[in-house]
Amino acid sequence: MIERCHFLAFSAALLSGGCAKVHQFTATPAKVCRGESVTLSWDATARGAITASPPNSSPGSVFAQGTSVVTPSASGKYHLEVSTLVASDARDVSVEVAEGKSAPISSSSSDASASCVGKISTVTAVAPAELAGAKIAFVTSDKSDAHTYHIEHDGKSAELAPGASLQTFKGSPVAGEWTLALTLLAGEKCGAPSAPPKLSVIVVTACDE
Repeated sequence: MIERCHFLAFSAALLSGGCAKVHQFTATPAKVCRGESVTLSWDATARGAITASPPNSSPGSVFAQGTSVVTPSASGKYHLEVSTLVASDARDVSVEVAEGKSAPISSSSSDASASCVGKISTVTAVAPAELAGAKIAFVTSDKSDAHTYHIEHDGKSAELAPGASLQTFKGSPVAGEWTLALTLLAGEKCGAPSAPPKLSVIVVTACDE
């Protein structure tokens, strides 16, 4: 293919823009928990496309150089192929998706640590004993929970939107106190039956634990 590319390059240069070559194609990290993101990075001499096998989150058509953040749902390969009228080139990278342990971090809104002022309900929660010694991969919430949370743990803080996941706490120990502050929804009121009876998020541990 290289010899053919050299042979045809001069005559087709004006039409094709030259030969196609993938200099680099990487996935970082190469192993993640289900729900975590992977950054694909590539450096090539022509435009192309990135596909996934088995079907997974993938960027599709891409420029010659760039990065893309994907969230694969299963282990597999990403395939980058670039081409011109003269030639094509391709490269694969593998990504492993593993299952991390998960458990709720929660506390009752009637607990002694709880408070509710205006539209903000706050509790202090402690991680379950079965996750003692584990490291955090990411934090999420139940799919049915429509609340936004402000989370503080291990000297870090972040906002968790409904249906989202956070990697702010990645690598931190699960153990210790967690401060959860929930923004009440329309129709919910502090101290009323309409207020959530507990505040809860879900922590997923690193897959190499």
